[in-house]
Amino acid sequence: MSEPQKDDVGPVIAWQSFFPLADTVRHEEDLQGALRGDMALLGEAEKKARAWMDRRRLVVESGLKALGEMSTCRDPVTAAAIYGRWIMGSLNGITADLQDAQDFAAKATTIGQSTARAMVEGFLGSTSSRL
Repeated sequence: MSEPQKDDVGPVIAWQSFFPLADTVRHEEDLQGALRGDMALLGEAEKKARAWMDRRRLVVESGLKALGEMSTCRDPVTAAAIYGRWIMGSLNGITADLQDAQDFAAKATTIGQSTARAMVEGFLGSTSSRL
């Protein structure tokens, strides 16, 4: 081994002495736990994205229907009622979007917190056993 190669290893040895690597099995368990947390998060994101896309489709369909009804309507009061139904449906959709975003944020926080806790506990458990 040449002299520069020995110097490259020094920081790694110093890092491992202060923060030893977890046992391979424990490290694998921690990674699997993190992966499960990520998969749960992606599953929740997929559910919310599908619900959002379904609501967007309904908004477009209801908007086109309302536009068609208003274009054939000769009475301004009836046109205003059609518009009122459409705008109320749109506001309900916005409310559902905001509720889904809030639910997802809470779920993502819970998943992230439990994953981080498991990772930290695993790290602390592996370092305390080496001390």
